Amino acid sequence: MSADVNPGATNPVDLADVADLILRAARHIQAIEVCESGGIPLTHLEAMMMTRIDDEPGITPTQLRTALELRSSNMSAALKSLEDKGLVTRTPDAVDGRVTRIRPTAFAAGNLTKVREAWCRGLARVAGDDPQDIDDLAAAVRVLRRISERWG
Repeated sequence: MSADVNPGATNPVDLADVADLILRAARHIQAIEVCESGGIPLTHLEAMMMTRIDDEPGITPTQLRTALELRSSNMSAALKSLEDKGLVTRTPDAVDGRVTRIRPTAFAAGNLTKVREAWCRGLARVAGDDPQDIDDLAAAVRVLRRISERWG
């Protein structure tokens, strides 16, 4: 992280460092999820898909594939796996029966709750209770949410 990858840049934040730290944190968070949540383990692709399905219940397979920039074969296999795990349902659209809608199940909601609770416990262990750190984390959440929304 110490190499200057942006020589002459006027930005006071090294965005490569930001990306690196987010990825490092994500690896720890994924380990928490697998070890502590008691939830259903998901592949990275399945987790990405579930995030989008949770955010947009009723999304079509085409919309999901396009949003995540997936190949049809990869998405179909992962979607089948999510169905087999009881996390999603595929139902015909109420207006156009040729269109399939993907929705998270109640079981998926319970799984997500378990995972989020494990994340909270895991992050609380390292975040501590310093008021400045809590304020900084709240600011980071706002910034990361805006970045995530821009990516779509």
